[in-house]
Amino acid sequence: ELVLKKAHKYSELIILYEKKGLHQKALQVLLDQSTKANSPLKGHERTVQYLQRLGVENLGMIFEFSPWVLKICPEDGLKIFTEDLTEVETLPRERVLGFLREGFRELAV
Repeated sequence: ELVLKKAHKYSELIILYEKKGLHQKALQVLLDQSTKANSPLKGHERTVQYLQRLGVENLGMIFEFSPWVLKICPEDGLKIFTEDLTEVETLPRERVLGFLREGFRELAV
């Protein structure tokens, strides 16, 4: 972990965290790197992909890390909850709708 951080190997660090189940750390790195101009992780795409794979057992984490994407790019942010993936399709629709209504009323239909 320390070696990867020192070498600025953030993509590899994300993989390490994901394999060890350290999703909170991985998502924080993605968030931190999303605004760095020269980062290969710049933008929100990798965060969207990561959140889509977390599944219902990590719903709280999805709700914690999706707002920044929903704010900067609502269309891509909604893909966290609507993509045609098993992990996404099994999310509890009522809880997702409640989450969107609470913080992103304009996106909840």
